[in-house]
Amino acid sequence: MGRGKYAQVSVEYILIVGFAFLLTIPLLLIFNTQSRDMNQGISDAQIIRVADEINAAINAVYYLGPPSTKTVTLYFPQGINAVMSTNTSFWFVMESAFGDYDVPRWPSAPIDVSLKTYEGIHVITITANEFNVSVHD
Repeated sequence: MGRGKYAQVSVEYILIVGFAFLLTIPLLLIFNTQSRDMNQGISDAQIIRVADEINAAINAVYYLGPPSTKTVTLYFPQGINAVMSTNTSFWFVMESAFGDYDVPRWPSAPIDVSLKTYEGIHVITITANEFNVSVHD
């Protein structure tokens, strides 16, 4: 009779531990999803700030005219796939869990943009030329 009681306690213990483990799996999945979404939101806010600061610096240097130069130090977040530009606009191509998306800006000046995409601090030089504004790091 004594062995049956120990076996019952062992089975009940295994069931309780198994039930607790099953409850923690969804919590870990929810935590992982929320963490990824929060990191994406932080990267979004950072790249919007970077694009706005570059755009403001381009406009300021353009209106001051050549040989005006401005240097800005900005942090580029993780997930930048490319920095693209035309004569009238520039945009960052960002990667996310749902696919790539663009963060465009349209400065008042004709531009020539050449920026590297690595994560980290960039020292960006913005120079007004005779016919355009060049943006390089």
